[in-house]
Amino acid sequence: MTHNDAEKTSEESQSKNEEQGFFEEIISKLPASFVSVILMFVALGNFNDSFEVINRFYEFGRSLFSNQVYYEKIANVKVGLNARYLENDLGEPQLIKRVGDNVDANYYFEDDFILVVFEADSRVEAYYVMSFNSSFQPNINLDNDNVKPLWTTAFDMITPSTDYLAYDFSKNNSFYLESTPVLSNGMSVNIYLGWSSVANQSINKDLYADLEKINELDLLGDEQLIEQIMVFRATYAPNFFGYGNVDVDAIQQSFLTNSELLFYAGIS
Repeated sequence: MTHNDAEKTSEESQSKNEEQGFFEEIISKLPASFVSVILMFVALGNFNDSFEVINRFYEFGRSLFSNQVYYEKIANVKVGLNARYLENDLGEPQLIKRVGDNVDANYYFEDDFILVVFEADSRVEAYYVMSFNSSFQPNINLDNDNVKPLWTTAFDMITPSTDYLAYDFSKNNSFYLESTPVLSNGMSVNIYLGWSSVANQSINKDLYADLEKINELDLLGDEQLIEQIMVFRATYAPNFFGYGNVDVDAIQQSFLTNSELLFYAGIS
């Protein structure tokens, strides 16, 4: 065994020991009735069932102490996947909404984010994840060497320019949305970057004011509009991102208002 192999084996052993220690800590805090059910499964020979119960509880325990479980699930969403296969990992969507010809938006609600998966003919055509607060920061993966956590990097540092813009300033939902062609995992797709006021717990008054100014300049046909958009892109970071091949209209149609979010998910 080489020195590097020994180091790798040692690191893997340490990682397993840490996970086992965390697992044992969770088990030690389980109600006696729950442990009894697990032991009953084992006694009856249902090792697979007992392992599944424990594994699900382990993942639940991890999610209580970090966002890593959710980051991993989001990273597993890929354009082109069979939508039914993806449901094995994500579960069934809590809400389905028709947003275009033969295109459905499937919604997965969590306390800190929404994951929206666009499906057509049982195929994943696009997705985006919208974060409700700046502590939830899944990675925006542009390529193997260029990873930007959500909320941390201005628009123009992620994509220097963009092909399509949409924005609105209203009481129901103020938003800014970009769509830009990129290569992701060898596939030609669009990257969607944006900011939305829906359930946003980190209100930035300057951002609101600048977005309102963009909207006003657009309505007036003012030549300063392009300059104001460039300032916005250089100043603020997105709170949602995604990839796919659906048009921007479908993305906009999928946006929920605060009242809809409260009604469907109990999130305010």
